[in-house]
Amino acid sequence: MSLYNTGVLKFGRFRLSSGKISNYYIDVRIIPTSPSLYSKVITAYLSTVKRFGSGNFDCVVGVATAGLLFSIPVSLKLGVPMSYVRTNTKGHGTKRKLEGRIEKGSRAIVLDDIATTGGSILKAVEEVSSLQGEVVAAFVFVDREEGAEENLLKAGVRLYSCFKVSEIFETLHRKGLFKKEI
Repeated sequence: MSLYNTGVLKFGRFRLSSGKISNYYIDVRIIPTSPSLYSKVITAYLSTVKRFGSGNFDCVVGVATAGLLFSIPVSLKLGVPMSYVRTNTKGHGTKRKLEGRIEKGSRAIVLDDIATTGGSILKAVEEVSSLQGEVVAAFVFVDREEGAEENLLKAGVRLYSCFKVSEIFETLHRKGLFKKEI
């Protein structure tokens, strides 16, 4: 409901990072402009990570850029180191794609904002693996239920979400705020 009231959930025609066209968009970059909503979202992530991550990891890896909004506070609250994977390799300085430190044998969880096909998360998994770390699970705020869970499972990574998009639309429908199928 808060996502709808704050304008985070938008309807129209949108191109997603996966390249897909969608008639809705979840603009998570708006979330930090509402401290109470941001706090609730971070609490949802923490609850999901604690429920399914079971302390089986020693670092958090965020996916740039929107995933950083959540991976930074989650790592701070959990007291574990955080790194992040850039969209593109840095063109100067260290010329890295992964910023931070992944040690050989590190067990990481990947945090991103929204999962559609899982492509961004898979790139992060590949980067962690290239540094001889292991991704034990991936966490997102919303799973759009468009193949990410299956694609990640093929790579040996379980996807956990705070919410499935179908749950969000069902809640809006029950409250009379959403009438048509997406």
